[in-house]
Amino acid sequence: MFLRRIKYHGLRHHATDMKILLYSLSASILTFCVTGIFFFKPANLATLTIVGETINFQTRDGGFVFSAMPSKGRDYEMMERVFAEYKKQKNLPENTILYRTTLKNYLNVAKWCQYKGMPEWHYPYLWNPGL
Repeated sequence: MFLRRIKYHGLRHHATDMKILLYSLSASILTFCVTGIFFFKPANLATLTIVGETINFQTRDGGFVFSAMPSKGRDYEMMERVFAEYKKQKNLPENTILYRTTLKNYLNVAKWCQYKGMPEWHYPYLWNPGL
């Protein structure tokens, strides 16, 4: 009889522990989903930028410098067009590389979608543009 009570009592605690575990697990999954929706917006919202944000580009020798400011109309397409004109004007080869000189801040979780979705951030990074 005593062992039967202990086993029954143990099962009751086991059921309570399982409820707590399931509540905790469901709360964690819900939190993860809400956070994911908040930070990783759909693709059409991923390209929105803060007003006045700039992404700087230049060639290795510093002959071409461009500051893209998507919110002001100085976007990726304009940079590509101006860089193509620069290469034609200076008779540079087509494989001349344009580097991004703006560093990605991976601690800013809200910008991760921009880093993945915006073509401006896919250019190779030039660490020290002065060299």
